Amino acid sequence: MLRGLTLLAVATSASAGAVDLTLDNFDTLITKTGKAALVKFFAPWCGHCKKIKPDWDALGDIYADSKTVLIGDVDCTAAGKPLCEKYGVRGYPTLK
Repeated sequence: MLRGLTLLAVATSASAGAVDLTLDNFDTLITKTGKAALVKFFAPWCGHCKKIKPDWDALGDIYADSKTVLIGDVDCTAAGKPLCEKYGVRGYPTLK
């Protein structure tokens, strides 16, 4: 089974992965679409965040065309900083 998952990650690595969420698009994509959302709040320099990125992007690829689920990323060091404060992020990565 793990081999199949690895192949899937390799086969989908060229696609977009998780949706980049910012202050400008967060409400539209998360609260107004009615989709269930799983959001990773991260910092690009964080070692744990770097380690989870390939698997997180593969999960984003799996759900890219979903009408009910959204997999997203918020960069807490850039435009997403106010979102991280709003949602009480205290460490990286934080999944909500």
